[in-house]
Amino acid sequence: SREYDLDFESHNRWYKNHLSVLGQLEYDTTRGLTSTDNWTVFANLDHTFAGKWYYSGALLLRQDAFKDLKLRSSVGPGIGYRFFDTKLLKLRSEVGVYYLKDDFYEQVDESFWGPGWYLEYEQMVWKRRLQLYHRHFGTAAANESGKYIWRSWTGLRAPIFGGFIASAEYEIDYDSEPAVEVETTDTTFKLKLGYEWK
Repeated sequence: SREYDLDFESHNRWYKNHLSVLGQLEYDTTRGLTSTDNWTVFANLDHTFAGKWYYSGALLLRQDAFKDLKLRSSVGPGIGYRFFDTKLLKLRSEVGVYYLKDDFYEQVDESFWGPGWYLEYEQMVWKRRLQLYHRHFGTAAANESGKYIWRSWTGLRAPIFGGFIASAEYEIDYDSEPAVEVETTDTTFKLKLGYEWK
């Protein structure tokens, strides 16, 4: 077996704007046959307009060959509030209206509008040596289909030395109506080693 897992996180701030981009890639083979093949990119651009209030635009792109998902794209505007924004504690949440389209390899393509939300939380704990974090994104169809998706990442990261960091992460990927006969919920536990630039 061979497993290739990569994820990244980027944050850029200028004036009253904030761009965050998150991404991950998973590609695994077993005895020469591909067993996992998926990637995800999530981007969020926001602009603070009054105190802790901001408006934003979000984009989600996802591909998963083993779920017949050629490309899932979700985009839409939102409005959010930053409850805390310091080095020790960050918490923000936003709601919006999103358009989601699923392009499949074999199945009939789907698309819908619906409400969505995003939450981001980070906090330094245990004498500021560990960072607890949680992020999730969800959206639901505003029609009779009952489609509902949810993606979340919860973990604990710690600095090691010279910019290197180690983390343990639990990921949940939920799709109420997958295109093929697979489980509606995928869960993954990861131990990760990374490097951080500031």
